[in-house]
Amino acid sequence: MQTSLKLMLVAIFLPLVATTTQSMASDIDHESRDIPRLIDPTCEKLNSIYRRMKELALYRETIFELRADGTLQERMALIIHGDYVYQKRADETTWDRRSNETPYWQAFTSCTAKKAKGTAIYYATYHRGGRIAGAEVWTTKDGGSITKIVRRYPTDDHFFPFPTAVSMMDYRQKAVRIPKHYTCGGAPCRY
Repeated sequence: MQTSLKLMLVAIFLPLVATTTQSMASDIDHESRDIPRLIDPTCEKLNSIYRRMKELALYRETIFELRADGTLQERMALIIHGDYVYQKRADETTWDRRSNETPYWQAFTSCTAKKAKGTAIYYATYHRGGRIAGAEVWTTKDGGSITKIVRRYPTDDHFFPFPTAVSMMDYRQKAVRIPKHYTCGGAPCRY
């Protein structure tokens, strides 16, 4: 009787153990598939280039809207200069200064790269502030600098009032001069 009770308990609990083990194995497999994406050497290289650009904190970024006809319309200019960002919309003449936020280093995941004449192009998923966008990132051939980023946001995302943003980077000294006149948060600056 005791043996048949043991067999009956084994018959009841064995399928539960097998189901739990399968569930755990599938979770482990899923996690292990995701881990390489976090340490993908292509993404590591792209994020490293992006991090250098942010650490340099001395560049101009002009943001354009990519229109349906393929033309670009300038929307905003940013001058990143040390601890500050100076920005103005294309339809404004006044610059506004704000603190340069802490950069988000791991901006790109799911990266692939392709060499092109005079440049390298990365295709990746861009992450910032809980938002994602499909991205194309152009770098100099030596991979030292980012020259252009195209971000395609989902149509229901309202980060920009348009779905596709094209950012052009300029590192020339003339392009990154601090504007002579600016406000701080829209109000006169207190020095």
